[in-house]
Amino acid sequence: MALNMAGIHRNLSALSNASTISRTRLQPHLKATQQSSYSCRNTLSPEPFEPDSGLINKLKPKIDPNDTSRHYVFGYGSLINHKSRLRTFSEPTVAFPVSVKGLRRSWSYRCSRRHYTAVAVKRCSDPSVKTNGVLIPINHPVNDLALLDDREKDYVRSIISLDDIEFYSESHKQQLISPTLYGQRVVIWLYEDPTGHISTAKTHTPCIHCPIPQSYIDCMISGCLEFGIHFAQQFVASTDGWEGTWLDDRFASDALKKYVQRREIGEVLVDETRIIVDWLLESLLPYQYASRLRPAITDK
Repeated sequence: MALNMAGIHRNLSALSNASTISRTRLQPHLKATQQSSYSCRNTLSPEPFEPDSGLINKLKPKIDPNDTSRHYVFGYGSLINHKSRLRTFSEPTVAFPVSVKGLRRSWSYRCSRRHYTAVAVKRCSDPSVKTNGVLIPINHPVNDLALLDDREKDYVRSIISLDDIEFYSESHKQQLISPTLYGQRVVIWLYEDPTGHISTAKTHTPCIHCPIPQSYIDCMISGCLEFGIHFAQQFVASTDGWEGTWLDDRFASDALKKYVQRREIGEVLVDETRIIVDWLLESLLPYQYASRLRPAITDK
């Protein structure tokens, strides 16, 4: 793919000038992560939590086939990316951006499928803590939620109150609220960290054996960029735990890569998006970005 470098430089210049989240706002976070990064980098997560899928499935509410409610799911990780959603949904979905009060996102979930650390959210009592993401319509609740349950198999599915949703657009707000004015129930689902529901669960910390993968970050931030640079900046700033071991597996072989793109559904990181993702990460998280580990064998 030929690069339009002039266009890329114009975009990056505009992004720099338009940036409303400065490194000053992230300075306390950056200082803390610099102090703790080396201590986390080469250690195992203590007593890693192995989810009890049977118990977690019991915590997921069943869906009545006769239910006429309007269903949505709040996506705050890979589900932000419309192409990644095609891994689960048989048809394209149009989501809209929101923030949810009282949710804290962090690198704290141990994904057992490919041994990497994913993002998860936990509820907190402070309404000033917010997590941005997207609301995705669930057109076929019985079928689609079963597919989502499989995708998010070790997360707990619960419900978010409509009162905790903050909208970026008045039209999106009306789209969600209008059915309630005519007596139709709106249900917003959330897949959250199981450690908030299971007393024996322990919080996971990214480590060299279960790192934060660049391939997964690429998926999420590419999805955020569909809604603008400010939305992507909010994602980075509102996610805790960047001090954990970060593996730059972007160009690794599929055998080593943690989040493997499915090209048949369009999951391809184009060069211009890659440049913007790198610019954003390096500008907001310079120390962590520079400290990434790289696998021994890559495709490039």
